[in-house]
Amino acid sequence: MTATEGSGELPNHDPSPEGDPLARPPHTIRRAADRVAADLIRHVLEEEGIPASVERDRRHGDWLVLVAEAATEDAERALVNREAMASGIDWESFDPGEMSARDARLLENGPRRLRIVRRLRTAGTYLLLLMILFGLLSMIADLLPSGTTKPGDSDTDTTLEQSAPDNGVQDDETS
Repeated sequence: MTATEGSGELPNHDPSPEGDPLARPPHTIRRAADRVAADLIRHVLEEEGIPASVERDRRHGDWLVLVAEAATEDAERALVNREAMASGIDWESFDPGEMSARDARLLENGPRRLRIVRRLRTAGTYLLLLMILFGLLSMIADLLPSGTTKPGDSDTDTTLEQSAPDNGVQDDETS
């Protein structure tokens, strides 16, 4: 009887994650500064038949393109081939054409829009802080004792007595 038979484990079973390719975490193939760039890399890989996913790296603030460990070499090769194809384009001779009037107007109004958005964000922040302050003040005002009521008296008791109909019948306690 071997040690693996006595422990109840299968003799050819490797319990470590290195033995199971599905238990291994995906590998980071590229990092991107924004989500659009990461999605473009993922799209290139999917065109080559390599499944990939995009996740946010919270520690560094960038985006990760992840592929399975088995597809790491294929993904690297596909990205290198795509970069080689892009490097063969002569960008100096590339003519994007004339800019439309709408695009030119959007570019002209960019700084003005930025100022307006910045002012709206600032005003919204101040308004939110003011609402929080009013809420806190109203909660504190509710907790403070009022000078018109005595301890044990309740505003609801007096309103109930005043709103009760006077039908001539008296309670045992009041008679």
